[in-house]
Amino acid sequence: MVKDIQWFKCSAGGLASLYHTNITLNKDARVLFEEASYCMVGLEGAKLALRPLDEKEANIAIKEGNAVYKVGLRPSYARISSTGLMEEITLRCGLRFSDKARKFPCHIDKKERLLLVDLLSEISKKEEGI
Repeated sequence: MVKDIQWFKCSAGGLASLYHTNITLNKDARVLFEEASYCMVGLEGAKLALRPLDEKEANIAIKEGNAVYKVGLRPSYARISSTGLMEEITLRCGLRFSDKARKFPCHIDKKERLLLVDLLSEISKKEEGI
């Protein structure tokens, strides 16, 4: 019964999973962070902007008064862990996070060296093919 088969979906591309303690980037989204040890996080409208930083850039950002976050890299994902950051995102965006992931699509702006997470386009379990 070929009509009853539910086929697996292709990779969703860049995906950011937001929890109450961290932001986890899938393999497609972490590409920009392969050489980064740190990042800065900000908002551009309804998009979360993440800029990768090497150690020298991180030191400059700190001297300029910007918050800098450690990036944990693994072969299949990257993670920015900070409860304070997630509380700030909650405050500014009105989104609530828990120990269950809220997933959002993201894309890389190569010109600006940013990963932009679209906070208005949350991906549901149904859209993920689950």
